[in-house]
Amino acid sequence: MLRIKRIVDNIKSYVCANRVLFMCLWITSAWSIIDVPFSSLYGFPTAFSIAYVVSIGAFKAMLLCAICMLVGRNPMIVKVLWRVVLFLYVALSLTNCLCFALYGFGISRRLFIIIAQTNPIELREFMPDLADNIMALCRNIGLLISVALAAVALAASVRHIRARAFMTIAGVISAIGAVTLAWFMLTFQYGRMSNFVSLRAPQYLNETLQTKRAYDMLADRLLPFPDPGQVKSERLPVNIVMVIGESASRNHHSLYGYELPTTPHLDSIREQLTIFTDAIGSSCGTVGNMERILTFKDDDLTCNDWYKFPGIIDLFRNAGYKTYYLSNQEKMGLTCDAFGAMAATADVVTYAGVLVREDALSYKHDDVLLPEIHKALNDSTADFRFIIAHLLGSHTQYNMRFPETFAKFSAADELTFRNNHPWLNKAKAQKIADYDNSIAFTDSILRNLIDSIGAIEAPTVFLYFSDHGEHVYDTKDFIGREEKYVEIPLFFYLNKAYRNLYPDMCRRLNEARNLPVSSANIIYPLMTVSGTSYPRYNAENDFLSPRFKVRRRNVDEQPWAYDHCR
Repeated sequence: MLRIKRIVDNIKSYVCANRVLFMCLWITSAWSIIDVPFSSLYGFPTAFSIAYVVSIGAFKAMLLCAICMLVGRNPMIVKVLWRVVLFLYVALSLTNCLCFALYGFGISRRLFIIIAQTNPIELREFMPDLADNIMALCRNIGLLISVALAAVALAASVRHIRARAFMTIAGVISAIGAVTLAWFMLTFQYGRMSNFVSLRAPQYLNETLQTKRAYDMLADRLLPFPDPGQVKSERLPVNIVMVIGESASRNHHSLYGYELPTTPHLDSIREQLTIFTDAIGSSCGTVGNMERILTFKDDDLTCNDWYKFPGIIDLFRNAGYKTYYLSNQEKMGLTCDAFGAMAATADVVTYAGVLVREDALSYKHDDVLLPEIHKALNDSTADFRFIIAHLLGSHTQYNMRFPETFAKFSAADELTFRNNHPWLNKAKAQKIADYDNSIAFTDSILRNLIDSIGAIEAPTVFLYFSDHGEHVYDTKDFIGREEKYVEIPLFFYLNKAYRNLYPDMCRRLNEARNLPVSSANIIYPLMTVSGTSYPRYNAENDFLSPRFKVRRRNVDEQPWAYDHCR
């Protein structure tokens, strides 16, 4: 105890004697974490976010001063190395703050991915814009005056505050910072590393290099689209919009009879939709589904051979459509998802949120895609458009998938009609509520798009389905993905112009709505509604064809055990 007290007293003496250094490290440390509490991921109030940055910044400054004190007793070479480390820390912290101020994200995997994908020509083109953005910040007179006054006040105050008072203030704020940091690390499963810029920067750099190498290997495996001259298309719709949801179970949609009104907007236009009642995904995971959704690969019994099959994006581009892949999911991750490589062949590729799934602080709500989709629909450079929009939907963590304004369901709502589920407690019921709230948020996005498409005079086809479902304490004490829970929502919306021109297609869709279908074969009905032909077309997999064959469906390369088609 005496030794610990002696160390604490020595740190106090050092901080008091080096107040300016402490204040500089405090400001620098605040820069290093400024992007964490202000991330929309957590939804912290502004006052708390400011307190978070100030208190943890003080705690880190105190630790750095302690290291400075210890280094001061070492040989000159150690002192020089420590100064280099401090210089790098200041540079990283300043970069983190500047990137956050300019672009809304600090040092992250997203930043390193962008840098890794930038070539020298793009860098030269980017630098003038960066300079303009920095000058725009500097032209903010209010900001300049505030920073100048704060710097003057800081310099004046630390030299005149009594040592005991200064140490008391710094010590109390540092202690609050230590408690706040411990609370954050114990409470949140994501974003912990973001509190340590000197650790996350090298880690993110290394992971970025690894994922880019693996991603490039996947891209190299893609084969050229075979026989593009054999693609023929009448281009019946001017626009095709395919929205792919995430982890959204059909059984949690009031559109399909769920007890809570999770899809009120879709419910209100039910008569305008062609709702498929027996659709499933071909895998319990996103990757397994997307490899089939984006290619001619069926729900067969093989895996990891997606690159052997022509892609849906290439098909429609050769059919005369301008193609768009707009995503709020990641482009690549440590698993290097293949669909990121497949999507790269689109004419326009936009990743609105994360670029890698581990980059938690870059997550955004799915409404970030709405302006991108509207922009594509109004693209004057295209006569025909094929748009894929990939949502984050109901991906775990569910409470991150919707704004606070969409928190319409609570644990109490869930427990009301689940009184026969003994495995539920309030915490688990709240997770169900968060899941249902994410479904409701997706409902609002889909209604926004349907309303916009309904107002378009050009014939347009809209399709929505989720990649797979999720078990959320529905029948037992379990949350996650299961083979049984691949039942997905799937529906078409045809705007008035398309319905008037092609009533027979409307009839065929309506007649098919109760057929057992798999999202793995979605490429075939899209060919039919667009009037597109290609030798790879298989009528037995097209639920709009009179030759459609009802068969047992496969999930994760195995016959689906719960299929009634046997």
